[in-house]
Amino acid sequence: MNSALHSPASLPRPARTRPLLLHPAAKPVLCLVRLTPLAWLVFGALAYRLGAIPAEALIQATGDWTLRFLRITLVVTPLRQLTGQAALTSLARWCAFAACSGCSRSFKAACTSSATAGSTRAWC
Repeated sequence: MNSALHSPASLPRPARTRPLLLHPAAKPVLCLVRLTPLAWLVFGALAYRLGAIPAEALIQATGDWTLRFLRITLVVTPLRQLTGQAALTSLARWCAFAACSGCSRSFKAACTSSATAGSTRAWC
């Protein structure tokens, strides 16, 4: 039997692939995904699909999207530990930023709607 055929040096090496999240197009794609809730809300406002009280619908929707991004952020760390891909850390950062900005938008919308509604309680 020829041992040269089965030696480790004769086996083809697997190609080194970069993680998908390190691809140059990953950041613009993640940015577009992060802006999807805003586009959805703008479409709803322009199409008059936010209901009778649009400010309340905007506050509810931004809060919902904030919680969704927060859940994604919290799932990424165990997923990164299971798969061993450190590139998932950038996904966690982007989702955390989206959750933080969504939270601030929701809070700002709540303050604006309570101030314009003549509320006696000032939240801001």
